[in-house]
Amino acid sequence: MRILHLNHLYHPSVGGLPIYMKQLSEKLVEFNDEVLLYTSMALDVPQFFNEDSKRNKILKKEIINGVKVRRFPVRYKLYERVFKKIRKMRGGYRITEKLFGDALENIHRGPFIPGLVGGILSARADIVVCPNVYNTHSYMCYLARKWGNFPFVVIPSLRMEPGWQDDVMVDRILKEADGIIAFTEHEKNILLSKGIKEEIVSVVGNAIIPEEFEHVNGSRFREKYQLKKMPTVTFLGRKTRGKGSATLIDAMNIVWQELKDVRLVLAGYKRDEYVEVFAEKIKGLKREDQQKILDLDQFPSHERGDIYADMDVFVMASQVDSFGLVYLEAWCCGKPVIACKNTAPGSYITNGQNGLLVEYGNSKELAAAILRLLRDENLRRGMGEDGRKQVLENYTWDVVAKQIRQAYQHAIERHHAKGKVAK
Repeated sequence: MRILHLNHLYHPSVGGLPIYMKQLSEKLVEFNDEVLLYTSMALDVPQFFNEDSKRNKILKKEIINGVKVRRFPVRYKLYERVFKKIRKMRGGYRITEKLFGDALENIHRGPFIPGLVGGILSARADIVVCPNVYNTHSYMCYLARKWGNFPFVVIPSLRMEPGWQDDVMVDRILKEADGIIAFTEHEKNILLSKGIKEEIVSVVGNAIIPEEFEHVNGSRFREKYQLKKMPTVTFLGRKTRGKGSATLIDAMNIVWQELKDVRLVLAGYKRDEYVEVFAEKIKGLKREDQQKILDLDQFPSHERGDIYADMDVFVMASQVDSFGLVYLEAWCCGKPVIACKNTAPGSYITNGQNGLLVEYGNSKELAAAILRLLRDENLRRGMGEDGRKQVLENYTWDVVAKQIRQAYQHAIERHHAKGKVAK
């Protein structure tokens, strides 16, 4: 099968969907598929809008672990002329709105790579796959689909923050698809509420590489940060609104009233707009409780596994994750997890079996869940073991890539069946 994967970025230092598409593409190459990956020449988000003439001269075609990567120039000057110069003119906003309509916000998120349209049409792929329906590459794919006739799959990775799902352009892209891959049942239900036909939606979870966690060492982490033998509750992720980090601090304030020696590890950077809120939460604690918090904005990547190995309980009581790889990573290290009900992670975590689910924003309920796990070592061990079993059975790349490949084949069949009916 000749597969064309698209993405707005393709660089090993960037996480999220770029690394997802890298690992998926390389695994499909192992299955003897021919995989093309078309992307922009931007290597990070700031490069979507900041011109560097040298960058547009870097290697445009390369083969990375068997994946045929082609990078398309970001047209900064064209973007500047259309979206800055014209919009400064009288009536300019209406002109751009007339030209691009519902795609305006999509294009503003960048990177502006109009050459991608022709690239898709000339690729002659058996199937074209677009992950992430929010950046400009998805609009370029939408245009190519309108002008061409090829099997088309979307991996939307819907953002769960309020407002992000009410995007007209997103709905149009989804309705063009012959197949849609949702990460969770929660995401599938959102798609169905948009009027997407159930038969085109496949639920295939995300994946990790368990071997990356084989040589982790929690003692090394404890020694470095002087945690001694204290019980630890750990949050690993961006400390942003919606992720539940502030609620966790409130919950720990309750936990410390009963278990005074527990340590809280907060690993991950803060977004600028949330720094002050987060700092005020910590300042509101007693001085002795503030000293029980290890707040790591940044940490070496090789320490990630050690953080999981050290912890007793993993907590990310978030409502905004479209999947949440951190829960799989904690499971892989045999740790119990706490997440939220009625969320994407809550649809694959079994409450009471491999983790606990609480109401989002409810610090009392979260504190009770933390105390329950800290007080019961057998419960922690049992949940962690079940979680690890779930990872090895359902969330490795060997398992997930096979399921995705099957979804691709079904989409190709649906596309050709539609063509026969049209004739």
